[in-house]
Amino acid sequence: MKNGIREDEALVQGIGDSIIRVVAGTRHPPIIRDVMHKELMPLQPYAFDTAILEVQNMQEADGVTVHDVFYALRHNDLLSRALWFGDLQAIYDRGGEFFQKYFAFPLVAPLSFALDRGGGWVMPVLDKASPESGNSLAIHWRYYQQPCTEPILIFPKRFPRQACPRRDA
Repeated sequence: MKNGIREDEALVQGIGDSIIRVVAGTRHPPIIRDVMHKELMPLQPYAFDTAILEVQNMQEADGVTVHDVFYALRHNDLLSRALWFGDLQAIYDRGGEFFQKYFAFPLVAPLSFALDRGGGWVMPVLDKASPESGNSLAIHWRYYQQPCTEPILIFPKRFPRQACPRRDA
């Protein structure tokens, strides 16, 4: 119990500075034509404390690309535990101060590995924006052949955000 509220109740109510609430049905922006593994994306709202995220360092050698990270996560059965676009959007909505307080590096969302309208495979990355943009955060799309030097954050094995049945569009 914390301040008279059980931890699970605090998550449901969204109480606590480090709690992220993810909205159901968050969609990828219109620049995205198709997303791989849609069946793994959550369909219901959920909340999580940033403290539960685990670091996976997939970059053991120079030259690791976005493509390599995606396939390493899939090969090691970690993809369903990876962040997706809705998680990045919820963190973005909390603002730059929140991001700087809880995250020391850009956030990559491997579960949203997608095909853009131009036919290139991309993955979203949440990072500090350039000073001239007027915003403190930005979601960028990194192409599959580009380097990926950031550690990857994943949910713990027993986190209740599980693979959901495929949603028919």
